[in-house]
Amino acid sequence: LVENNTFQSVEDMAAAIARAAIQQCGLAEITVRISKPGSVASVSGEAVEITRAARDFPRTQHMRFVSDRGSAASSGKPLLFDLCSSLKESTVKAPDMHAVYIGMRTNTGDRLGNMYRALHYIRNGLPESQYVESSFLYESPAARGSDGISYLDAAVFIRTKLEPLALHSRLRHIESKVGHGAAIFLQILLYGELEFDSDGLTVPPPRLHESRIDLCTLCDFDYSLQHPKLATSVRKLYNRLATRNSFSDDIIQVTQLKAYRHSKRGSPHKECILQALNPRHQKKTLFMGMLDMQPDNADYFDFIYYMSEAFQRVQKLSEGGADIIGICGQLKYPDVAPISAQEEIANIIPLIAHIRSEGIETPISVETYYAEVAAAALDAGADMICDATGGLADPAMLPLVAKRRCPYIIVHSRAESDIAIPGRHKNDIVCKTRHGLADRIRAALDHGVVRWNIIVDPGVGYAKDGVQDFEMLRRFSQFTARNISIP
Repeated sequence: LVENNTFQSVEDMAAAIARAAIQQCGLAEITVRISKPGSVASVSGEAVEITRAARDFPRTQHMRFVSDRGSAASSGKPLLFDLCSSLKESTVKAPDMHAVYIGMRTNTGDRLGNMYRALHYIRNGLPESQYVESSFLYESPAARGSDGISYLDAAVFIRTKLEPLALHSRLRHIESKVGHGAAIFLQILLYGELEFDSDGLTVPPPRLHESRIDLCTLCDFDYSLQHPKLATSVRKLYNRLATRNSFSDDIIQVTQLKAYRHSKRGSPHKECILQALNPRHQKKTLFMGMLDMQPDNADYFDFIYYMSEAFQRVQKLSEGGADIIGICGQLKYPDVAPISAQEEIANIIPLIAHIRSEGIETPISVETYYAEVAAAALDAGADMICDATGGLADPAMLPLVAKRRCPYIIVHSRAESDIAIPGRHKNDIVCKTRHGLADRIRAALDHGVVRWNIIVDPGVGYAKDGVQDFEMLRRFSQFTARNISIP
């Protein structure tokens, strides 16, 4: 194994030995230590020691492509290379669908529109491929010497039967369809555990381990994703960069505060509002001014008066600094039957339309669990949907939110009897709430809602008593931590 290879680093050699021992010799775990002959033991960097387990090397993906440059591939075609018997063809077949992570970057023109158009073509324009989910959205400073427009970055996870070169070609075609010039850049970050270097394509990218933004987006999917060449998780690689003295924490996780809408042809594009909602980067707390639209009777003239009062209230909220206007047209009292979607539309749509006709641009959130109401509200000028059921009440809600590209607030409001958690967490209200939210987040992602448009609300006061509400507030950091493990 060692004699027949040219490793670029001692780390590569150690990882290859560990992989071979686990996959070919059946070991559950191994520690490999390599030191240079005659090196001084006290000198740091003269030895490498790694520990690997069977879970680090799935047996279905332990082959890699070798470059077609040089004598090892003189035929000009990629070769399968078995780590335990050099140049012996592997007997393990690659899976039908490969797990692939694609990086997306843009800083030209309609940046958010570029992202959405690329996602559209990835979902619908890649043959033999399945879109799985997106990462969060990140904004980072413009490069020196550029026109000063910040970068937007995200990543997408797909499963595909396309081979690396075919996928690479398709991504170049998508780039050209998104826009002229360098509107967006798409790059294969990881292709399963494959290492590929042929015809101008290198996977993983040579400097992936030094790219904070790419590692950050990969961490959104799974902290334990392995860099196949370095045999190190993306989390460890990111943490190594974060501990450097030169580290600059200038990558900001952002979300939309307004629904993305295409500009009319010929009119200048108005950039969608992007707001940092991550506690580390959020410069101020956002305030939502709430307005319940539930007139007591159906008398037309009373309703006109009620609408006038409601609009004046909206004006005061906006002038008073409210960042978001929240509108609810559904009766919330537990002993009152819910009203129909048509009644709810009649309650709120005239107000939303009037707000926008008067030039008030404050983002509007509409609380509803009817997809029909959500669609009408977005058509009238609303920006985000707040759903106290997370899509459970109306199966059409999640596909609608995905299609309309709007922020989606998932409120946890299910009764405790509906949430079954086994073991020691079964009576823990925070664990129950996290479990319920995680279930609805997964459902939203599966229906195509982008991760950066999902906002969660643990639902203080919804199907919880006062003691439980204060317990959630006390442990609120457990809701904002990244990659929470669900019981």
